[in-house]
Amino acid sequence: MIIFIDINIVFCYNRLINNKNKGTYIMDLLNLLLEKRGLTWSDYVEMNDPSHADLLDIDKMADELDVIYKNGEKIVVLPDFDMDGVMSGVVLHAGLSELGFKSELYIPSSQNGYGFSRDDINLLIERHKGVKAVITCDVGISEFDSIKYARELGLKTLVTDHHVPQSGHLLADAVVNPNRVDDTYENKSICGAHVAWQVLDHYVRTKRNDIDLTQKIEYLRVFAGIGTVSDMMNLVHENRKLVNDSVTISQLMLNYDPETGKVDLSESGRPQFFQNFSAKSKAYRNAFYGLSRFYYNYAKGDKPRISTRKDITSIFYGFYVAPVFNSLKRLGGDMNHAFGVFFDELSNQQKHIDTLFAANEKRKELVEYYMEILLKEVEENKQPLAPYIYTTEAPGGIVGLLATRLINESGLPTLVLSGNDNDGYHGSGRSPYWYNFNTNTKRHNLEILASKYKMSVDEAVQLLKDANAIESDELTPEENAEIVRRREEAEKNLLVRYARSKRAQQYFVAGHEGAFGFGAKNYKHLIKFKKHLEEETTKVWDEYVAVNGEPKSPEDFVISTLGDGDVPFDLGSIYDFMSDIKYIEPFGSGWVQPLVKMRIKASEVDIYSVGADGSHARLVASDYDGFVIMAWSSYDRLEDIDDDSIIEVMGNFSWNFFNDKWSVNLICNELEVLTNED
Repeated sequence: MIIFIDINIVFCYNRLINNKNKGTYIMDLLNLLLEKRGLTWSDYVEMNDPSHADLLDIDKMADELDVIYKNGEKIVVLPDFDMDGVMSGVVLHAGLSELGFKSELYIPSSQNGYGFSRDDINLLIERHKGVKAVITCDVGISEFDSIKYARELGLKTLVTDHHVPQSGHLLADAVVNPNRVDDTYENKSICGAHVAWQVLDHYVRTKRNDIDLTQKIEYLRVFAGIGTVSDMMNLVHENRKLVNDSVTISQLMLNYDPETGKVDLSESGRPQFFQNFSAKSKAYRNAFYGLSRFYYNYAKGDKPRISTRKDITSIFYGFYVAPVFNSLKRLGGDMNHAFGVFFDELSNQQKHIDTLFAANEKRKELVEYYMEILLKEVEENKQPLAPYIYTTEAPGGIVGLLATRLINESGLPTLVLSGNDNDGYHGSGRSPYWYNFNTNTKRHNLEILASKYKMSVDEAVQLLKDANAIESDELTPEENAEIVRRREEAEKNLLVRYARSKRAQQYFVAGHEGAFGFGAKNYKHLIKFKKHLEEETTKVWDEYVAVNGEPKSPEDFVISTLGDGDVPFDLGSIYDFMSDIKYIEPFGSGWVQPLVKMRIKASEVDIYSVGADGSHARLVASDYDGFVIMAWSSYDRLEDIDDDSIIEVMGNFSWNFFNDKWSVNLICNELEVLTNED
C-alpha cells in the first residue's frame, strides 16, 4: 500500500522555528519568497490545509450509484473531450469498472463543440445496448434539454461537473457540482476530474467499506491531479495535496537506477508502483499502464524531457502532458486515440500515443503559422479591433492558444475569433487576473436585456431567479406554494420569455474567468463589444488599483552581483533554495513557480552560442562554478556587448545534469542589456 504523507506542514513548522533561532544573518530565499508574496509561514500552512466539507448531494449520488451496482445495471460514462474531460472519463470508467460496475465509456466527438445533444444521447443508446444509466463528467450542468430527453427515454441521469451552470432547471436524478448556486463548498476551483474522484471516494467509503477498494480509488488521484493542473485550477487547499499525491504516483510509475536516479529504459525492471499493483478489471489496469507508457516516451531520445523521476512535476503536467492530449481536440481529431491510450489493449496503446505526439507537432506548426499572420496584420492595420479582438481563418481548435500568445503582449482581455455575419463569430478568449471576463460579460448581456424592457439589472436578476426557482423538501408547504406562485408569475413576463430564447444573448460566453469560449452575432456586435471592453476594463483596472495599489513587478525577488538587488548573489543560498523548493511544490495557477530577476556584469560571464543555428545563449558565471544562465534566441543581442554592460535576465531556476555534473540553471524568458546610464 502506498501511503501519501504531506510533509509541507512539518517542514514549514521546522523552518519557522529555525529562523527564530538564527542569531546571524543567513540569506534564506525561501523566506524571502514568502515575504515578497505577502505571506507568513502561517498563511502558507493554511493554504496547504486539504480539509473540506462534502459536496452537496454527494450522499444522494452515492445512493443512486449503489442502486445501479446492486441491480447489475449498465452505466455509461459520458465525458467532455478536453484534458480535464479525458481525465474525468478515465477516473470514472476505470474506477467504476474496478468497483464491479457494468461500466462502459461513450467517446465524444471533438467536432461537435462543448456539451452534448439529443443526437449524442441517441448515439450513446445505439452504441451501448441495454444502458440503464448515464453519468457525465466535466460536462452536463447546463445540458437541460439533453438531460430531460435522456430521462424521457428511461435513462437514469447522474451529473458530475464543475462548470458554472447557465440559467435553467436541470432535471437530473443527482447532480454534484461545487459551482451549484446552492452548494456552499468553499473551494469552487476544483476540476471535473477531482469532482468525479470525490464521488467515487465517497461512494466506496460509505457504501462498500473495503480497504482494498478504497486504496484502488486512491490511486486514481493521479488522473485527477493531471486534470487539476491542465484545467488551471488554483493550487490551494485540497488541490495542493491532490496534485502532490498525483506527482508522487506518476514518479513511482517509472523504473529507475537507484545509484544514478536516472530513468531505466530497459525491459528488465519493473517500476515500484506496479510491484504491488493488482487490478480486477481490464479498464483499471490498462489506464495505469497507458499513463506509464506515455511517460516513457519523454524518457527516450538524445534530449529526454524525463531523465530522472523528479522531472515529473506539476510543471511537467502543464507543459508536456496536457498539450499533447489537447492537441487532438484542437485539430478535430478522433478522440478514440486520447481514450485509447488508457483503455485499448496494451499492445495498441503505443499506436495511440504516437498519434497524439504527431498531432502535437502539427499543432505547434499551425500556431506559429497563424501567429505570424496575425502579427503582420496588426502591423499593417488589418486588425482594427485589436488589441481586444482579432479575427482569423485559423482552425477553431488553436484560437485559444493564439489568444494566450497575444494576451502576453497586451495584458488585456483578448478574443481570437473566426466567422462571418451570416454564421456569427466564434472563438476563444483569455483574460488577465484582474478582469473576470465571464462574470462581466454575462452582466453586460443582462444590462442589454434589462434596458430593452426598461428595468434595472437587479429587477431583471430577481425575475430570472424567480422563473428558475424550484420547490424543496426542506421548505414548508406554504413556502413551496409561494415559490410556485412567484415562478408562474415570472414565467409570464416578456423579459423571461425572451431571455430563454437564443435571440436574447448578444454575446455568448462559457468557461472559466480567465479562459473561455466566446461568440457574437455579427461584426457590428464585435465593434460594440470592443467599445464596451475599452470602457469596462479601464473602470475595473482603476478599481483594482484603488484597492490593491499599482501592480508590482512580476519577479519574486532580485539577485544582483552589483549590490542593488534584494539580495547579493550567493551560490550556496541558491543551492539551498533549490533543495528546499520541493517543500513548497506544486506550482501552477494561484501558486506560480518562483520568478527571479538577476543582474550581472557582462565581464562576470562567459557567453557561448548554442543550438543548431547558434541563436541561443549560454552564460556561464566565471566565478561561480555550477551556475548557468540559458537565454533562448538571445545570442545576437549579446555577441558584441561591452564588458561594462549589465545583463538583466528574468526566469526560473532549475536543476541541470550535464557532462556528469549537476548545476543550477536560470532559464531566462526575458533578457535586457543595460548600460551604466540605465
